[in-house]
This record gives sequence, structure tokens and C-alpha cells, in this order.
Amino acid sequence: MAVSDLLAQLARLKRFFSVSELLAQMSTMKRARAPLRGYLTTVCFWSLQDVGAMARLADGRRATLEELAEPGRLDPRILGFVCTYLRRLGYLEGDAESVGLSPSGRRFWRDCAPVLELFRGYQPLFDSLGAELRGEARFGEDLFRREDSVARAFSELGRGFIFPIMAQILEGEGVRRMVELGCAEAELCRFVCERVPSFRCLGIDSSAKVVAAAQSRVAHAGLADRIEVIQGDIFRIDVVPGDLESYAAVTAIDLFHGFLLDGEKGLVEMFRGLRARFPSQLFLISEICLPSETRMRAIAYPNVEHELFHGLSHQQSFKRGQLEALLGEAGWRVERTWQLNELAGRVFALAR
Repeated sequence: MAVSDLLAQLARLKRFFSVSELLAQMSTMKRARAPLRGYLTTVCFWSLQDVGAMARLADGRRATLEELAEPGRLDPRILGFVCTYLRRLGYLEGDAESVGLSPSGRRFWRDCAPVLELFRGYQPLFDSLGAELRGEARFGEDLFRREDSVARAFSELGRGFIFPIMAQILEGEGVRRMVELGCAEAELCRFVCERVPSFRCLGIDSSAKVVAAAQSRVAHAGLADRIEVIQGDIFRIDVVPGDLESYAAVTAIDLFHGFLLDGEKGLVEMFRGLRARFPSQLFLISEICLPSETRMRAIAYPNVEHELFHGLSHQQSFKRGQLEALLGEAGWRVERTWQLNELAGRVFALAR
């Protein structure tokens, strides 16, 4: 729009509103735009991912709407509205006939897709929030998170931040054999084994389905000779078979905050069981740790949103020093902590 045209339109509006009234209306619309745009953008990306269109767009090539719609038999008209919206925001480029990720869109998807995937795991809870408020639906009974989305996001996010820190701490302690508790798809095991050729790992998870998936991924990565994955309950670690004591370290990432809401006593007892089964091993933990309220909104990671889905899914983050105190009560001696709660909402603790 030409500047002269814009000024002419503003002059027309001044016949009906004062300058202060116009500025107040503009300010209101801008304040409303941010949450609406964030919500709609997220839903659009989630939907394109659900129907398989993002897989096509993420390869960097432009596609016609018909090409995007055909594999999943999508409605081209609805798909067009979604793509037009994202194109107007700069994530896509193209026209009414064909679209592709713009340069900024490619950077966004490359960098932010794992975070969107993590929150997509909790989308069923957000979609049913009204029913939850009315007591008509409950997490764990009527509502469940998407475990596959959470696992994929954990893998990508872990490799970018948590896994390198864990690996460097283990290397600094001279560890070459470790047990990973609650290993999910053995992502940390695979990361350290790829990094250190002499490393060997044992992954333990309570879900038979997750264990099978982990074994498949380990085999696909060509690491089956160095990574073993078995089913076991961390609350009954005493009956898990095998020579667990031959491993030099025990690790766990984001495992224990899922049980904190049930009370500290249960966690202490479980830590005591681990202490008995691993009497001389190092215990390296990475856990969610609440930042101060004043810092929560300033942290780069969407910590405020993370705490929302924690609350909706019966999870509870540790307060600063709480994890270390529970370990100490169970007989572990915390030798060192890397307190990053004010920067990343996280703590790393090394105990023996």
C-alpha cells in the first residue's frame, strides 16, 4: 500500500475517531494477535504433520496443492486455506497453486520441529481441556498423551542439549559401561555408543512395547552388540535379572518427576532400592527443576507451557535442592550438581 493511500485512509477514520481512540484500537488488536497467531500457527503445523504434508514440504521441494493432497486424499480447498495462512506469515512461499517452505520456514522447522513435536504429544489434553475442567475426562483414564510424539521429541531435543552434557560427565568420570533407567528407545545409550566406540550400555524400561521398539532401533543403528535393552520395573529393581553390578554408572533422564506427585516417600524408597542394587556405582541424573517465578518467563525454552502440560498430566517438577535431598535421604551421597534451573529449568546431579 502506498504511503499516500494509507494516510488518506487514516484521515477518513479521523472523522469518526480521535487519534487516541485509533491508537487504543490498534494496540488492542496487536495484543490479541500474538496468542491467536501462536495458537493457529501451531495447530496448522500439527495438522499438516498429522496428514503427512509436512514430510513432503520438509524435503525442501515445492509441491502443488494436488500433490500434497493426493497421498492422504486431503481436501485441496481446506489445504489451500491452511497453506495460504502460513504463506502470509512467511513460513511458506509460493502461490495459490504450489507452495514450499520459505528460507525462514525451513530454518523454523529444522530448529523448532522437536519442540512442536513434544507439545503435540500433549495435544489430546489441550483439546479436551474443557471436559477436564468439568471433571468429565481424566488423564490416564480417558485421556492419554501421544507417547510416540514425546519419544521422538525427546530424542531430538536430547541430542541438542542433555545428551552431550551427560556424555561429557560420564567421559570425565572414566565410565565405559552404564545402565540407563527408563531408557525409552535407548536414545542416550545410542548417543554415547556412537560417540565412544568402546562404550557398552544396558537399557531398562517398564514397557514391553517400548523395549521392542528400542531393540529395533538399536539393531537398525548397528549397535546390538554393545547395547542390550530389557524390561524391568525401577520400583522393583531387585528382581530385574542380570549382572547389573558390572556396570560402572546408572543414568536417568526426566524419569523421576513423573512419580513425585505420588509423594516423596515412594521416591525415597525407590532410590533406596537402587542404592542397594548399585552399591558402588555412580548415579547420574538429569531432571526438570523449577526456576524462580521471576525467571520462568525469561527462559528461552517454553518453561511456562511445559509446566502447564506437566500439571495436566499428573507430573510435578522438582524444586531446587529437592532431588538432592531425596537422594541423600535414601543413602546416596551427592558429589556434584550442575544447577541450570534459572537458564534451562534443569539440574544434573552426580551421586555415589
